[in-house]
Amino acid sequence: VDVSGTVKADSLSNLAVGGDAYYQTISGTTVSGASYPGSPTPPYVHMPISTTTLADWKNDAAGGGTITGNCGPAGVAACNTFPLTLGPKKINGNLVIDGGEEFIITGTIHVTGNVEISNNSIVRCDPAYLSKSCVLIADGYIDINNNGALTGSGFAGSFVMMLSTIQGCLGSSGSGCAPGLSGISVSNNVSGAIFYTTNSLIDISNGATVSAVVGYNLSLSNNGTIHYDPLVSSVTFAPASTGSTGGWNVNNWNER
Repeated sequence: VDVSGTVKADSLSNLAVGGDAYYQTISGTTVSGASYPGSPTPPYVHMPISTTTLADWKNDAAGGGTITGNCGPAGVAACNTFPLTLGPKKINGNLVIDGGEEFIITGTIHVTGNVEISNNSIVRCDPAYLSKSCVLIADGYIDINNNGALTGSGFAGSFVMMLSTIQGCLGSSGSGCAPGLSGISVSNNVSGAIFYTTNSLIDISNGATVSAVVGYNLSLSNNGTIHYDPLVSSVTFAPASTGSTGGWNVNNWNER
């Protein structure tokens, strides 16, 4: 594993650290900057999205109406034809985007089931978000693979955030999880976006590159990359593409 910046952890093993290293134990690791052995355990950092904000986002989605049934191929009427523009909206079912289709978010999306995005499909914020970001929440798992692309509105500072609230998918245990027993699985050349789990593992593998990630657990393998975008530190999420009802600035969303 190559880390271009500073690393802080109790134990470091088989790393190439481009910056400084703070640790208690170390093995098989090269450090280009200064080393600080015997460093204390890094302090606990609260998750940047509060339960209150999460509830507000779900309420915003429900305020746009509810779709009962799955969205995607063979989904319910008005939610099975692509390109699909949707939001704010609550989906009581699963969301599947496959085969190079495009899903455009115009307001917060809350999916009570699972989200699957694959095979060159695109998810993006509507251009009217401008520099603000859009949100897709799943109560189930999120699985993104095979060149899925997730982008903001096209303006600097705009991102798609994929957030899963599924619990107990920790890599070594769990049920109803994404591949790797994860809450969010990102693989096979997926690019862009912010990924967030409240109580489960995020698994990044096989050439996937993400802009930012916050998770209860994190696994990186097979050329998975986190390319931190400094604009994430000041990201603002809007409930709708017009931003007419305000937005949320998430505290402490910064590189750790």
